Amino acid sequence: MNLLKYFLFIFVTFLNISSVFAQNTAPVVSNVHAEQQAKSHKVDVTYDVFDAEGKPLFVTIQVSADGGENYTIPAVHLSESAGYGIMSGTGKRIVWDAGQDYHEQYGSNFKVKVIAIDAPIGKMVLVPTDTFSMGSNSSLDAFKPQHKVTISAFYMGVTEITNIEYKQFCDATNRAYPNVEEELTYFLNRPDYPVVNINWFDAIAYCNWRSEIEGLTPCYNLSNGACDTTKTGYRLPSEAEWEMAARGKVFGKQFPWGSDTFKSDSCNHQNYDGSLKAKMAVFENSHGPMPVASFNPTGLGLYDMTGNVSEWCNDWYDAEYYTGSPQKNPMGPGSGSEKASRGGDWRRSAEYLRVFHRDNKKPDSTSLLFYRGFRLVRRAR
Repeated sequence: MNLLKYFLFIFVTFLNISSVFAQNTAPVVSNVHAEQQAKSHKVDVTYDVFDAEGKPLFVTIQVSADGGENYTIPAVHLSESAGYGIMSGTGKRIVWDAGQDYHEQYGSNFKVKVIAIDAPIGKMVLVPTDTFSMGSNSSLDAFKPQHKVTISAFYMGVTEITNIEYKQFCDATNRAYPNVEEELTYFLNRPDYPVVNINWFDAIAYCNWRSEIEGLTPCYNLSNGACDTTKTGYRLPSEAEWEMAARGKVFGKQFPWGSDTFKSDSCNHQNYDGSLKAKMAVFENSHGPMPVASFNPTGLGLYDMTGNVSEWCNDWYDAEYYTGSPQKNPMGPGSGSEKASRGGDWRRSAEYLRVFHRDNKKPDSTSLLFYRGFRLVRRAR
């Protein structure tokens, strides 16, 4: 059978479906239509979208080959009105390179849905070169001594990597979905929540995949986890990069909002009982993760730098590393048995949510890490 004609047949049988997820007033997606371009393996997906608050939106598509039972067809090579920064409007068009994502795959019961999220998913901000005092002299030995560190400029993701972003990776690479306590309900039905229960190696594999699809040079050797920071691709932040970014230009304070006082309504933590509690995905003790960007950002425009989920860092963990840490761009010890993480999580009290607090876990841990996720950085120089 002629491949082009067959693709044309299955794509014009797509049903017009819209799927809407949001944190405040939901963006409304309507008038979805998908059709293959003539003499091409690319597919035009047109839609209208309206957000009452006028926010820039993250827009993507999901594709099903079984009539909408499972949306697992890889759909990551998207252009035009897809990704972050999409504004409300009619006649929006996404061009999906189906030939690249779904090469020589066949079926007869395809459906497509458009997803619009009003959080700044996928956006990066510049963290400028600066010098700050890292750690703390007034707490545990692992945070001592406080020491001056200079960090070169880098870009950091404004949110933690979400379920919808990680699902695109899984679908494109046939990687297993994360196993979470709510079976797949959390991962599949909460697209704007942070992905959880992935280990360090899962996170770096995502970094390399994301780099490749965006035409960047991957940083990681996946066989041994070695990271080449001179490459252009995405990676996990060093502990020093993470802490400087979390401080948000207000150095010397304990919390990302530029204060030594813990504010119970400013992040997701074990005792949170504020107006956003209904958004929690409940894992234990009536608590769990919330959608990314539910709370106010730091001075640099970064969300959830404390609470919600803790975030894997690139560094090996060493409780005594600060005693001999380099002054410029420290990247952690050369080896170790556990990887560092930062930011605390929804199970933690205030003392674990301070910007200098350090945590650690084996990188290949298979235990349920339903409190740990990650965010991306990449070089700016």
